[in-house]
Amino acid sequence: MKNIFYFILLVWTIFSCQPFDDYALEIEADRIKKDSSFLIADKSPLSAEQIEVFQGLEYFPINKEYLVEARLEFSKQGDVIQMRTSTDRLPNYKIFAYVYFTFKGEEHRLTAYQNVDHLKDSLYKDFLFLPFTDNNSTISTYGGGRYIDFEIPHGKTFLLDFNKSYNPYCAYNHRWSCVIPPRENALSIAINAGEKKYSDIH
Repeated sequence: MKNIFYFILLVWTIFSCQPFDDYALEIEADRIKKDSSFLIADKSPLSAEQIEVFQGLEYFPINKEYLVEARLEFSKQGDVIQMRTSTDRLPNYKIFAYVYFTFKGEEHRLTAYQNVDHLKDSLYKDFLFLPFTDNNSTISTYGGGRYIDFEIPHGKTFLLDFNKSYNPYCAYNHRWSCVIPPRENALSIAINAGEKKYSDIH
């Protein structure tokens, strides 16, 4: 029954989007796919009790203002550091590059990391990890920050999509171990895009 519900929701979303925007449809489809996966016990970060009451994740409206042109400056040192997490786990990440972008006339910088354990994984070796906090953290978004994953661009410029920012699993319950965004990735602006704070009650 729940799968039928999400299929109907997907169809409604597709035909109710005005104007018909391929970008918005792609984001909406990804969100519905993620919601559906949260209902599958062996794929979901939720507990069995949470799955029973799950009614979907909450997101900011899709806003192309948060699809920003960014510039990548590769780190010359490429130091490997141990990232702090919500537990005693200390995973190794390579400082891969610095991401510069301008938002409402102000330039901001984030550090992009590469998971050392993923370097031998064909599915993930070409992706970078961007953990961040912003002025919404603890208010309308998860206090522990959010993440963006993106493929290593071929050139120095690329589109950074905050509409795809998502919560770590710790946002749903505390049995997970999640990377804590480093202090240098604390943005001084509010990112009104992507996934909102999770609540069992809607």
